[in-house]
Formats: sequence, structure tokens, C-alpha cells
Amino acid sequence: MPDEQAATILPREHPGSAKSDDGMLLKSVTVAETERLLAHVSAESDRWKRLYEAVLANTPDLGYLFDLHHRFTYANDALLALWGKTSDEAIGKNCLELGYEPWHAEMHDREIEQVIATKKAIRGEVPFNGTNGRRVYDYIFFPVFGTTGEVEAVGGTTRDITEIKEAEHILRGRFTQQRILVDEAPLGVYLIDGDFRIQQVNPIALPAFGDIPDLIGRDVGEVLRIIFGEEFADELVRIYRRVLETGEPYEVNEYIRFRADRGVTEYYEWRVARVPIAQGGNGLVCYFRDISARIKAEETLRQTEKLTAAGRVAATVAHEINNPLESVTNLLYLARSDSSLSEEAANYLAMASRELDRAAHVARQTLGFYRDTSAPGWLDASQTIRELAALYSHRLRERDFALETDAVNPALVSAVSGEFRQVMSNLLVNAADATAAETGKIHVRVRTAHDWAAPGRSGVRISVADNGCGIAPAHFANIFNAFYSTKKDIGTGLGLWLVRNILQRHHARIKVRSRSQCEQSGTVFSIFWPNPSGDTPHID
Repeated sequence: MPDEQAATILPREHPGSAKSDDGMLLKSVTVAETERLLAHVSAESDRWKRLYEAVLANTPDLGYLFDLHHRFTYANDALLALWGKTSDEAIGKNCLELGYEPWHAEMHDREIEQVIATKKAIRGEVPFNGTNGRRVYDYIFFPVFGTTGEVEAVGGTTRDITEIKEAEHILRGRFTQQRILVDEAPLGVYLIDGDFRIQQVNPIALPAFGDIPDLIGRDVGEVLRIIFGEEFADELVRIYRRVLETGEPYEVNEYIRFRADRGVTEYYEWRVARVPIAQGGNGLVCYFRDISARIKAEETLRQTEKLTAAGRVAATVAHEINNPLESVTNLLYLARSDSSLSEEAANYLAMASRELDRAAHVARQTLGFYRDTSAPGWLDASQTIRELAALYSHRLRERDFALETDAVNPALVSAVSGEFRQVMSNLLVNAADATAAETGKIHVRVRTAHDWAAPGRSGVRISVADNGCGIAPAHFANIFNAFYSTKKDIGTGLGLWLVRNILQRHHARIKVRSRSQCEQSGTVFSIFWPNPSGDTPHID
């Protein structure tokens, strides 16, 4: 074959071709054609190389290649500028030789080996001191595969993210400051997204939600129904939707809810406004403040003002009735001096005299003209109950219902006699007012016993039970407050308030049980009156 010819593999038979020993088709071409083909391929390769280098040279990112021995085989202009070196000074050297800190060079050596071994890319962030100072860079190393599918080099790109990191740091600081402000604010704050799901709740707001688990991410309507019930929760959700749609804030100066789990009424100020949220779009921020203490303080002030006004009126009335009381007392004394009186009539007059003495005592207390020096003394609670039952028997017989007393055995208490009678009188009158005519029944029981809250204390337990209408749950929290009454025009609201004050002065306890359901209604007031020494004195 002439030396100007060469053999090329063809895919099929062609005129002027011959077959090789293994059956492949061969075509004879000239050396000139081969040189033209190689020149074309070389020109195309140079063109693509220029394009790649133009792209890599003009990108702000750093582009480079490592060989399998961790030496740089390519570095674009941005990387060379960062190093402050020319291509001849840098190519063929590894990181350590180019001035990288030892820990930094060792880290990249490990990462290059990992890319070669796993054939997977790896990414990281690292600080580096270059010609433009210490900066933070985000980088990625990736495998470069040869025609056999094996890794023949490791490529990489690096981007300066210093400004991004600084911005993140500033935003993180601002977020932290805002979070601290929200968490430390004297307000309950919670954030709702556009789908009405709770996204954030500050610590002060958490107690208002009770013990609801997994609060974050839950539908706010579902949570509100658990707290407030269906009707009020639906009204709040309608308010949320209106604020989200219109952008107009909604504010309530006071709303009330009864916490059945705590047995108390709570008062709140509340405001909801539309705000942009981090997830995009708009959400709602809700602020609320527990103003229960303020409302109670205002109520206490109102009660105090009422008591002050009532005190002035009472002092005037007491002044006017003091002289008639003294006259009636003198007349009773003269009546009791009549020797022709029967024993029963004498006993009634004696009881009337004691009641007048008690009325005069109250009048003098009301006037405040003297310092009460009355000291507690021993009295028989059972006897006092029997006397009071006799006093009220006529009133009860007129309404045709029964007063039963289980007060036979002596039961001594240490008390101011007038105050003890005042406590029992108020409880008996309340029981009588609560029961219906003909079917009404009041039962009073007196026993020596121990304190239900402190078993070591001995004393006397007195219970006053009726089968009346009972006390509704909504009234329970207020029955011992001054001027609180459910008797409309016939009650002053001072009876149980006085009972509580007297019992507190004697370190006694009172508790109430009541039911207001039909056919099973009724109320029981139980009092424990302690003995100061813990011992009951001897009774002759």
C-alpha cells in the first residue's frame, strides 16, 4: 500500500473498499484528507476551549480542577486574582503549597479523596484569607469522569458569601431581639398564618390556652372551641376572617370567660391585626392582656364605696333607734317583774330581752361611739340553736314548712354570743327564704367534731340544710360578697358577707354544697367553729 494512504473503518460496504481479516470494512483515504480532518477537530476544540475559558474568566465565582494527586490543573482568573498569583505560579501545586492554612489544606485533601471514592459531589463553607481579606466562601467539589466511567479529575466552584452571611447574622440578631421583646412583653401574643393555623405563642399567652397539646400548627378555630365552646369560638373566627380580608384591626376593651377548670371568671383586653408573615402573604397577630386583677380591684372599690355609703345611712338609723330600743328594754324589765307571769311567758320575755340587747349592741357598734371590749366566752351552741328555732317558729308555721333541729347534746363554743346568734340567724333566714311554702324543710344539726381541713383541731360542726331552689353555679363565686343578692327586692346582700367576716374573726370555717336541679335541689351550709385550746370545757 502506498505511504500516502491510510485505513479507516466504515459502517457498511463501499465501492473501492476491502475487508480486513475480522470482516471490518476498510476505505483508503489520503494523508492530506487526514490532516484536514485533524485540523478541523483541533479548531473546534480550540473554539470550545475559548468559550469555556471566556465564561470561567468572567464569572465572579471561582472555578478550578484538581488532578488525582490534589494538584491544581486549572484555575480561572478570579481564583488567580484571589491568590495573587499567575497561572504559571499556581498550576501544578496543591493547597498547602499555595499558602492555605494546614487545617484548611488537610480538609480539602480529605474532601477530594471522598469525591474520588464515592463519585459524589460534596459541599461546604469555609473562611479564607485572600488578597481581599478574610472572607467566607461556599464551595462544591464534584467528580469529573473519563471515557471509562472512572473519576479522572475533581472539579470545583466557589462563591463569596460574606455579605450573605453578614445579612443573615443581622437578620438573626433582629429576629432574636424581636423574639425577646415578644417573649418578655407583658402581653399575651400569638401569631396565626393565612390558613388560620397557630404559628407562634409567647410564654405569657400559654396559660390562657390551658393544657392543649401540640399547640403550634393547630387550627385556631379548633383550639378556640376547646377553650370557649362552639358559639363564642365561631364568632372569634369570623372576626379573624374579617380582619384578614379587610386589614382593619379589631379591638375589645373587655371580654369575659368562665374557666370551668379553675372555677374562676377571667377578664381580658384583646386586639387582632393583619401583618405580613415570614412564610409569605398575610397572617394575624393577636395581643391580649389579663385584666382580671384590675376588674376585681375596681369591683372592690365599688363595694367599698357602697359600704361607706351604707355605713353613713346605718349610723343615722342606729342613732334614731337607739333611744326607742332603750325604752322597750325598760318596758320588758317592768313586764318581767310581774309576779303573776307564767313560767312560759317569763321565758319568752327573757328571750325578747336578750334579742333587744343584741339589737342595742349592733346599734352601738354601728354608731362607733364606743370601743367594743366584748371577749369571747363559752356558750352552748345547741341551746342557742333551740332558742333561735323557737324565735322563728311562728314565721315558719305561717308558711307551713318544717324546721327540724338535731341539737340535743351540749356543744360548747368560744364566741361572742351576739355574733354567734347573728351567724345562725342569717343562715336560718336565708334557708327559709330559699324554700317553698308547704313542701319546705330546714334541718339544723349540731355535733362536736374535728376540722375537716385540719383534723387535729377540735370544735363544733353546725350544718344548716334546706330543700330549696339551690344556688346556681354562676352565683357561687359571689355569694359572700357585700350587696350581692339573688333575692331581688327582699335582700340586702349583706347577710352572708357578715357571716364570713364573723367566722374569719373567730378562725372558723364555712363551706357550701348546693344543687339547683329540679326535684333534687337544696343547699347545705357547714360551719366548723374551733375551740381555742383544742379542748372542750367541762359542762355541769
